[in-house]
Amino acid sequence: MQALHWHGYGPWTGQPLQREDEKHRRSAGPQADNAALPPMQLGEYLTRRRATSADRTWTNVDEALDWLAKRAAEHPPYGSYVSAEDSRGRDREQLHGGSDVYRQYYTGTSSMTAFAVVCCPHAHLLVPCPLPPS
Repeated sequence: MQALHWHGYGPWTGQPLQREDEKHRRSAGPQADNAALPPMQLGEYLTRRRATSADRTWTNVDEALDWLAKRAAEHPPYGSYVSAEDSRGRDREQLHGGSDVYRQYYTGTSSMTAFAVVCCPHAHLLVPCPLPPS
């Protein structure tokens, strides 16, 4: 069995109504690999091989957490949210435990962003690793 590692996806930024378009969020058909919207199930990110890259594949959980913090800094939330620093301990536990970490929030009055760190191998979806760590 492959050792636990993590892949980062996103950020997606757009209008909330775009995110509600389920047909573009499902991981089925030829358009799924090119889909920009977050998938319906986080593990389905692993089927999007074109969205997976070596610079967002980690064997060190702290590198994944740093990536999450950087995305949050680049796309700051509108209103009050738990900061990346405040959630770091919980996120570390989740990732070490095989649970994904997902962020989705409003960045303005009419836009939102979403990004994720997905565990691989995935606990709920039996999909092959899109890019094993080197």
